[in-house]
Amino acid sequence: MKFEFHFQVKKHKTNLKFSTPILILISIISISAFGNTVFAENDDKIVIMYTNSGPLIIELFPDDAPNTVENFLELTESGFYDDLIFHRIIKDFMIQGGDPLTKHDEVFENISLWGTGDAGYEIPAEFNSIKHNRGIVSMARGADIDSASSQFFIVHKDSNHLDGKYTVFGKLLTEESYDTLDKIANLSTTSRDLPNDLFASQIIKAAVITRADIENPPSIEELDRLDVTDSSPTMISDRYVNTEYDFSIIPPKGWTVLYPEPGSKPNDPIITFLGQKEQLPHGIDEFAPYIYINANELGDKTFQDSLDSRIAQYHMMVKQKALLIESEKMHNLVTTTGTSYGT
Repeated sequence: MKFEFHFQVKKHKTNLKFSTPILILISIISISAFGNTVFAENDDKIVIMYTNSGPLIIELFPDDAPNTVENFLELTESGFYDDLIFHRIIKDFMIQGGDPLTKHDEVFENISLWGTGDAGYEIPAEFNSIKHNRGIVSMARGADIDSASSQFFIVHKDSNHLDGKYTVFGKLLTEESYDTLDKIANLSTTSRDLPNDLFASQIIKAAVITRADIENPPSIEELDRLDVTDSSPTMISDRYVNTEYDFSIIPPKGWTVLYPEPGSKPNDPIITFLGQKEQLPHGIDEFAPYIYINANELGDKTFQDSLDSRIAQYHMMVKQKALLIESEKMHNLVTTTGTSYGT
């Protein structure tokens, strides 16, 4: 089977906030400077969220994500999560909550901003080896790996493409909690994954309890963790390696690595590298450059056929001054070969 790879560089405006930070998948691994801090007093603490669909009882992993657990407990004890809504629901993937903009008093005023709210601060990532299997609780974030704050998500069905890229800090503890998860995950949603039934997706009250407060608590199970031999697309030093398509690339220094969303279409990018936003001259808005790579099956075409077609396309864009090619070598290629297409 033949495939072609397209490497394209584009720029896009960045004046929009991330409304769905959970779906931005980044492979860079970060180790928190506070990773060795041990919050022994949190070892037996559990969070229970009373929702209109039932309780969600969450056991916590302070040994794997001490600062994240501490933050989650503090927010819970302060009443931060009370009256909030699971504002993003994708069946067979996850449910996401923790945005203060979804509090019922302001829900209709801020509905267009759901997914952008936080606690007013950010916490460092504490990526660990725990797999994102059903029932796992993990922190949502934006493109910056250290941008988690208050939003979290609960995995509905195993989603191991998230492993090592988001901070896992807890897991549902009881069968009743899994029943509640299923009820919320199966709610009907809008095209933006917002629940149609706000009442059924609402957290009435969140509280901190201990394992001793639970009647007949289940035994502690060993967590499913990443095998160091797992061969998935990853960053090795400064080089991105993709074993499925057998290629590697070194992105520009300081750029962020973005993985595709779950349910992406076949021709969607395999990987995207996002640069820092730039201030352009002449009053033009800030832009962020990015490179994306996708692979398409060639069928009966040759690679040269596809390349010629794309060069012709770029030639027309250059001629119309819609594209500026800064590389002299590439500019010469486009302007000389493009004339053969009568453009």
